[in-house]
Amino acid sequence: MPRSPLSRLLRSLPESRPAPPCVAVAVRAALPLVLVAAIAPPGSAIVHHVDPIAGSAAGDGTVLNPWLSLEQVWADGLIETRVWDELPYDPDDVLEPVNPGAPVQPGDTLWLYGGDHGAFDVRGAYNEQTITVAAAPGETPYLSRIELEAAQNWHFRGLTVRPSQWPSSGTLVRIQDHGWWGPTWDVVVEDCELYTALDASSWTAIDWIDNAWSGFNVTGDRVEIRGNRLRNVRHGITVSGEDAVVSRNRIDGFSADGMRGLGDGGAFLYNVVMNAFVGSGHGDGNHDDGFQSWSNGPGGVGTGEVRDVVLRGNLFLNGEDPDHPLHSTLQGIGCFDGLFVNWTVEDNVVATDHWHGISFYGMVDSRIVNNTVLDINDSSPGPPWIRVTSSNGTPSENVVVANNLSTSYSLSGTNVLDASNRTIVDAASHFVAPPLDLTLLATSTALDAGDALHATARDRLGVARPQGALPDQGALERCPGCLFADGFESQDAYAWSRRSP
Repeated sequence: MPRSPLSRLLRSLPESRPAPPCVAVAVRAALPLVLVAAIAPPGSAIVHHVDPIAGSAAGDGTVLNPWLSLEQVWADGLIETRVWDELPYDPDDVLEPVNPGAPVQPGDTLWLYGGDHGAFDVRGAYNEQTITVAAAPGETPYLSRIELEAAQNWHFRGLTVRPSQWPSSGTLVRIQDHGWWGPTWDVVVEDCELYTALDASSWTAIDWIDNAWSGFNVTGDRVEIRGNRLRNVRHGITVSGEDAVVSRNRIDGFSADGMRGLGDGGAFLYNVVMNAFVGSGHGDGNHDDGFQSWSNGPGGVGTGEVRDVVLRGNLFLNGEDPDHPLHSTLQGIGCFDGLFVNWTVEDNVVATDHWHGISFYGMVDSRIVNNTVLDINDSSPGPPWIRVTSSNGTPSENVVVANNLSTSYSLSGTNVLDASNRTIVDAASHFVAPPLDLTLLATSTALDAGDALHATARDRLGVARPQGALPDQGALERCPGCLFADGFESQDAYAWSRRSP
């Protein structure tokens, strides 16, 4: 079947990760015990079963006698965990057991079966080993929210999180430090589905502004958000904790910011952020950004630094339908109140209807390399630029801007290197079907025009650079005949699988 231009743009590398510890489909309330043993995680860890349809609050968590819901399991004290011995939290405190000897032990797995599991509101839950909360094979469990505060070593996989009632608003997944109960760290959320509603086609501007739930809000450290799908949300993923990894998520339909990265050491890798709705013309005071950051030091916003952040291989697409009545003009990567120190911004695609394609106000010791920035239409605002400039009177310094393709540039500061960047005058002379298929044409002047010294090792799709004598400019290296893991071989190398990102 022919693949659409949009599908080509969305194509991304399949993620390499260990296979889940299950290879069979569990049969509700009748799974043979020998099969349970065959698909249980190795070692002494135990799989516990939670089933809102066939379970009971009086159950024992076995496959033949499951518990009722995840909310009930936590409320009844069936999970052994730990809290600090004294409150309010102090770094000198020590952890002590809660619910010692409970059925669910550190290292165990809770398999959730289809149905409503309520809300998982947890405060004070430091696990000695990771406890996994996962969809049972072939099942679709629902939660109304996940709120994790003062916690450690939790892993959520394959869950669907949506509000229990609507209209309403809030945040679907919160992973938070708590001033009294303590900090949070080492949490993973993967392969989950988050949405306010599956279908927002009938939404008004008020629905997008006041009634859309946000996806993730993370203040804890070392949190990984990967492979999740967010639809029809206010904010997508907001992270202010340190050393976060946000990778291969898809945010489709949002009305504020797709991603926010406010903590040091964050990595935002191969995400797709698309379809921004409602702006100032619809009564929304928020300026929408695909990705936004700002520093917040002792003097408030714009003081201090945000350090050591990587933005790699992300796609920011303003909208599939620029004529939608609630279309919003999206700032692509907007970092306006810095300083932003030691950032790497490479192999990203920004297709938007705004001036701000990639903008850094106060960038230091950083690089912006092999990105593609272009306009989705010929109307104002736009065309988008790559901009490096000062912040609050402090100039940008020691920045490499190289091998980019953009409709405009505005570069200023101390030792800001402008190397082998190309201005897109006629997108059709470079790309197969802009802005949705950005495969470079064989006749594009961006081919073999990059600076090898500063080029990225691989493009957004993982194609090694260079494929010719020199690396190409922009986020996508032309590679006729490249074969991807999904088994498709294409003349232009950008066959796409719905398994992406």
